[in-house]
Amino acid sequence: MKNENVKGGGQLKPDIKQILDVRCELVNETEKSVDIYMYGRIVDQQPIDWWTGEPVPGDFIYPEDVRNLVKEAGEREINLHINSTGGSIYASIAINNFLKQCKNRINVYIDGIAASGASIIAMAGDEINMPSNTTMMIHRAAAGVYGNAEDFRKAAHTLDKFDETVLNSYKSRFVGTVEELKNLIKEETYLTAEECKVFGLCDNILEEMEDKLDAENNADIKVSLFEKYKITAEEKNTKETLFKKFNKNGGNNE
Repeated sequence: MKNENVKGGGQLKPDIKQILDVRCELVNETEKSVDIYMYGRIVDQQPIDWWTGEPVPGDFIYPEDVRNLVKEAGEREINLHINSTGGSIYASIAINNFLKQCKNRINVYIDGIAASGASIIAMAGDEINMPSNTTMMIHRAAAGVYGNAEDFRKAAHTLDKFDETVLNSYKSRFVGTVEELKNLIKEETYLTAEECKVFGLCDNILEEMEDKLDAENNADIKVSLFEKYKITAEEKNTKETLFKKFNKNGGNNE
């Protein structure tokens, strides 16, 4: 949803503007960077009211809008903030591929949740950051189908293809095996920031970054090296524990 103050957007009546939050926008421009917020539902294109011909009010993320915002960013670094429960797989894949191909450095920040298609978009980041209280969800493709048995068989075949697409979206980052990743996707798994970092699906837990920086600034080289490799060892142990936990529970994140 947009208003006249949001770059790349249309207009809304003043009373609607005051009620609804406006998201999928470019803000906080500096000489070197811009912030782009993707808050809302991922759709193939801006929904239009068939009766009035006007854009439907709501928080929508769609490829054309994303392309316009990135174009407006020019060559500047993009801080991409995501808070979305997902939506269209077609649009999610298109946005992911577009962001990967653009020349801008993209720093992803998951502000609340990156679920389903939103987690696929997040994978386009050069660096993915998650506060410790945020969540990512990955799952298999889903669709509603109406028709005869042949229609259902065709839909199932198509969904199998999309499952491969979903798998490939995470595979380059995931630290485990393909089968382990398939199990997580199959079980519609919700992941904490810690689990995402261990599995390779995010790079930094923001509070952890701050704590580590403070420790390095106030310690001598011996202590700094000790803390560095202690953290590495702890992450390795945590990864092994989490993998065992998922395998023991049959892939359920409980």
